[in-house]
Amino acid sequence: MLFEQRFGTLSEGSLLAGYDVVVCAGCGCAFADRIPEQSVFDEHYSRMSKYEYAHRGGEESPFDAARFDIIAKYLSEQIENRETRMLDVGCATGGLLDRLRRLGYANVTGLDPSPACAKLAKQVYDLSVHTGTAFENDLPKRSYDLVIVVGVLEHIRDVSAAVAKLGDLVSPSGMIFAEVPDATAFSEWPDAPYQEFSIEHVNFFGPSSLENLLKLAGYELIKMDRPPRQFTRTTVMPSAAGLFRRTGDQPLPISRDAESEQGLSAYIAQSMNEEKRISGKIAELIQARQEIAVWGVGTHTLHLMESTPLQEAHITVFVDVNSKYHGKELFGRPIISPREMASRHEPILVSSRAFQSDIVNTIRNEAKLDNPLILFYSEGM
Repeated sequence: MLFEQRFGTLSEGSLLAGYDVVVCAGCGCAFADRIPEQSVFDEHYSRMSKYEYAHRGGEESPFDAARFDIIAKYLSEQIENRETRMLDVGCATGGLLDRLRRLGYANVTGLDPSPACAKLAKQVYDLSVHTGTAFENDLPKRSYDLVIVVGVLEHIRDVSAAVAKLGDLVSPSGMIFAEVPDATAFSEWPDAPYQEFSIEHVNFFGPSSLENLLKLAGYELIKMDRPPRQFTRTTVMPSAAGLFRRTGDQPLPISRDAESEQGLSAYIAQSMNEEKRISGKIAELIQARQEIAVWGVGTHTLHLMESTPLQEAHITVFVDVNSKYHGKELFGRPIISPREMASRHEPILVSSRAFQSDIVNTIRNEAKLDNPLILFYSEGM
């Protein structure tokens, strides 16, 4: 065990209240222990998905768009045949598939657990996206030459079973392209403290663990890269991106991941120091006894509410752009929409590092609010 992560929970709709970050003594892979069954995760992503970008009408952010362009170009350099049958599992609204289609790949299909994502993929990109998961779907067996799982495997509890189910979709000599956050490099690209131990991420892969996962399912590594992906103006996600080819259904030999535990230990130490700084600012808020609104109810806020004295501050409301949170409560305070802040005058604590500058822009330029702002981070301001 490396770390005990805990979260505050909403009045309804919370996925989990925390977990233990542990490393396997055998293979060295790191993961979240003591979490719900896979069916709980599947239901969450079906009902509470935040990947349909509803507040932007289904269109991805400029950073997601640029990332899709880069990944599509990379795949086009590896796979010349434009008749390749491609499936993107966990495709959200289909942004990556749209880029691949622009590059000449006509046979592209999407799969996502959110019906809203499937609907928006049709509206925004005229793409066919099936509703389902790696475990349950209506897709034809052994029909895809390339199955893409970008930002997916870190979300899945039964990850070995999921890769086995993906094997039902991959053609006999087909490939899998898998990209995950690179846990060995979290400390090299600082984010909010413990942010990578998020509500939804329950596997913490290094490149070796990703390779081992696919080898055990009978896939050999073609190419492994470690690209940094720009996710917001101020945050970069280190990634492990592997292209694998099917060799059969028999497992291939693996080697122990010797990097993940060391990388995560460095990240935890870094997060501890950063959280001490933030806790000092929170102590000042508590001492001031001033009413405040907290903007954001994601991992950042849920962690701070449970692991620091933030819940002792005089918080009146929480604010979030995600309509799926509206009407719920966190620690007995209501979660409201940005437009409901128009009649309120409390200072606003911006509770996010990754989206701090975006939230400030929304507050000042879109919502036209002049409430005083409280910021934890200086980056990008």
